[in-house]
Amino acid sequence: MIMQFLGDIADLTAGIACLSEDLGITLGEGGYTITVIHRPGADLSVSFAGETGTITYSEKCHFFRALGLAVEHLLAGEQEFTLTEHPNFRMNGPMFDMSQGNAAFSVPTVKYILRRIALMGLNTFMLYCEDSFAVENQPYFGYMRARYTEGEMRELDDYADALGIEMIPCIQTLAHLNAIFNWSAYAAVRDNGDILLADSDATY
Repeated sequence: MIMQFLGDIADLTAGIACLSEDLGITLGEGGYTITVIHRPGADLSVSFAGETGTITYSEKCHFFRALGLAVEHLLAGEQEFTLTEHPNFRMNGPMFDMSQGNAAFSVPTVKYILRRIALMGLNTFMLYCEDSFAVENQPYFGYMRARYTEGEMRELDDYADALGIEMIPCIQTLAHLNAIFNWSAYAAVRDNGDILLADSDATY
């Protein structure tokens, strides 16, 4: 499906590129032409008549929701349609736990999930981490466990931003860190159970 986007698209091109393969669209002339209108506070709307369409959106994630709806209806063979949705939440999205067992999602899997939730019109993605991220000069933090490097976290954050999603790494700091106490390197900073010793210089 060939599509050409006109109008307020400067902030959307990276996200469109991320989604084009999933949606089966190719950018170019000679197919559908969509005029994009960014209007703060507006409802999400998409309308088509023949090969000409209009998408109006407020938040970036709403555009991708509208684009997904447009493709869905066009693939169903609809020649003319108008859809409108009123977003009811300022912040909406899932949290995924990356620290139970040893099953943190790979970077490509997180990107796949981000594309899915962009098409749902969600704007938040929380990545819950206990010791599933690398810490400079702390080789035993997350040792033998699936974990993200700082570079991977930044890569995922940039990818989410292109889709209009705020990625929030939910980082545990003083508790819920039982896995690190498998290693004697952290014995001196253990208070009780999975809790680090507060007010200790070594902890910080």
